[in-house]
Amino acid sequence: MRALVFAATGLLIAASPILAQPERLRAEDRRYAYDAQLPTCDAGSVLGRIQSRFDGREGWSWNSTLSLVNIDRIKETHFRPNGPDLIPRRYCVARATLSDGSHRALQYNLVEDGGITGWHGSLFLGLVRFPTPASFSLEWCISGLDRSWTYAPDCRMARP
Repeated sequence: MRALVFAATGLLIAASPILAQPERLRAEDRRYAYDAQLPTCDAGSVLGRIQSRFDGREGWSWNSTLSLVNIDRIKETHFRPNGPDLIPRRYCVARATLSDGSHRALQYNLVEDGGITGWHGSLFLGLVRFPTPASFSLEWCISGLDRSWTYAPDCRMARP
């Protein structure tokens, strides 16, 4: 009987960190905080960046004359789908009209300070942090034109 009590007590002690979840801080309330001020899905800076990058990629990487002519039917699908304590993200869908006259589904998302360094748009010099204006990274995929299969299958990995 004593062994059973010790085993049960040991199991409860081992499981307690799993059962007791720490209080989560909103991303805006952290020491190195995010501000959750991402551009909207239809912002000109976002659409212009998608068009420029698509045209550049098609010409340079794929030696193609295909270009992005228009983006319409823009809709936000999710904002912060993973909760307020994680990096702010905005997910969007739209219709892309290409130079060959075809229409394709466009999936894209904005991630606050999601640059290559992941340093919250800040410059670290030793132990001193110098804040810089918030920035965002942009990931996008046009259905049927993910030739490198980055978001395969058929742009599904670009969705939340």
